[in-house]
Amino acid sequence: MRSTMNYGRAIRIARTARGLSQKELADELGVVPSYVSLLESGGRSPSTRTLESLARALSIPMHLLMLMAAGKSELRGLTGAQAQSIASELLELVLDDDPEGT
Repeated sequence: MRSTMNYGRAIRIARTARGLSQKELADELGVVPSYVSLLESGGRSPSTRTLESLARALSIPMHLLMLMAAGKSELRGLTGAQAQSIASELLELVLDDDPEGT
């Protein structure tokens, strides 16, 4: 079965959730902004090393970035809505500065 991972969508969601511009993310990664744009538009596929760097720059676990990028073939048993809901909730938890609510 063909992979339907959409890393560009995941990168864009995480970047905007962090309030970063493509330029700011590019600066964190040490790349040009057009490379971030190509990643987000699907014009380039990130290597594992790039995904690790992105996750570090976005301060999220790499497996969350991968979950956010997963498509139907990678999420057997879950509906698209369930997967999106899980990813959204996890991202909210990761971005929460006070997860204990204190």
